[in-house]
Amino acid sequence: LVEIFKQYNAAPVDSPEKANMHHLKDGALLAVLSLQDKLSKTAPYKDTLEELLMIYVLPEFQSPMGFLRAKAAKVAGGFADIQFTNLENYTTLLKSVIHALKDPELPVRFNAAVALRYYLESSGYNTPERWKSTIQPILPQLLETLFALNSEVNQEEEVLHTLETIIKELGEEIEPHAVNLTRALVESFWRLLKEGEDNDEDADDGRAYMAMDCIY
Repeated sequence: LVEIFKQYNAAPVDSPEKANMHHLKDGALLAVLSLQDKLSKTAPYKDTLEELLMIYVLPEFQSPMGFLRAKAAKVAGGFADIQFTNLENYTTLLKSVIHALKDPELPVRFNAAVALRYYLESSGYNTPERWKSTIQPILPQLLETLFALNSEVNQEEEVLHTLETIIKELGEEIEPHAVNLTRALVESFWRLLKEGEDNDEDADDGRAYMAMDCIY
């Protein structure tokens, strides 16, 4: 896998060689993600993950290919809980995930919303204080972005999970935004409840009650 990453990085930008390797890079990133549990727990792999993220994953947030940007967000989220030795690397990846929430491609925005939750929930070395300084100054814009995304996707529960995590972690700092937050969650509740009635599916009812849990 590392050889594929190296060959991809070595190929000149906008070259036919690079264009032919886009899907190969995508497959390699998927393979890394599928090995997440083993790589995160097994030496010597776990000690190389931070470098892998910075050298081979981070650049794909700027890829001209939407599917690679989406995969970068997904992989970055999948490894949010590793023990970063350099806080700047953690912050850089977090900021890239947040920036991806404004991506023109919906799959990228959705993966970024899911990845954001993993960064907020990351444990051990990566305590809440390590991301609050990044989130707090942009909290109003971040909430508006998540509200908008929540109305666009079919898997609303994933976005609701992220909103729920923000509410839980930031507490009183959410109060100035409570009206807009409640409005968005109430809209999700009624929309998901209506879908459940139309489809007669218990899953949709569960998603609606998740929105209701956030409201309370």
